[in-house]
Amino acid sequence: WSIAQRPPLLLTTLPAEAERGPPLLDVQWGPHSDRLALAGDDGRIHLVRLAADGTPTATDMLVGHTGPVRALAFAPDGAHLASAGDDGQVQVWLLAPPPVLSDTFTGHRGAVRSLVFTADSGQLLSAGDDATARIWSFPGRAPPRVLGGHQGPIWQVRPFPQRDAILTASADATARVWPLDGGPPELLLGHTDAVWVATPRPA
Repeated sequence: WSIAQRPPLLLTTLPAEAERGPPLLDVQWGPHSDRLALAGDDGRIHLVRLAADGTPTATDMLVGHTGPVRALAFAPDGAHLASAGDDGQVQVWLLAPPPVLSDTFTGHRGAVRSLVFTADSGQLLSAGDDATARIWSFPGRAPPRVLGGHQGPIWQVRPFPQRDAILTASADATARVWPLDGGPPELLLGHTDAVWVATPRPA
């Protein structure tokens, strides 16, 4: 859609091979706005390339998860795509053609619902149903730093660079700010039900 138009104008639809089948659970733009990644209930990830005129072409299908894929994240440098879902795995795909699975991170118990790379593409943040967020060094095999303390699933994790921290939102009706220096988290209280999203104000 072009939202510069009034009313919004439908520019194109996805190729049939990328849009048919089970429901989509996440859609993410690549950092250069010329590529889309789509994840669905069938555990597959579709990559779609957009031409200059907006014409979409399905280029690749990534198969590695054993359950629904609920979260996608492109690295800011455009070199990798991370995926995660109900199988508890965080998979990282090297996108240089053809795409290949380069890393699989395990440790979450239950579905992983949120993923994001840090701005330098050097760390990957994940969070999910086991009430933990994890900071993975990337690339590499170092054990992750585990942020535990929420009393329910974490729906979203985001970097909070202005505070040199990580921000999480949880079903336990709190958001938390986790200092990267290892100090105790700051609880953001006041909600009476699940906190689905939390977003730092841009610098």
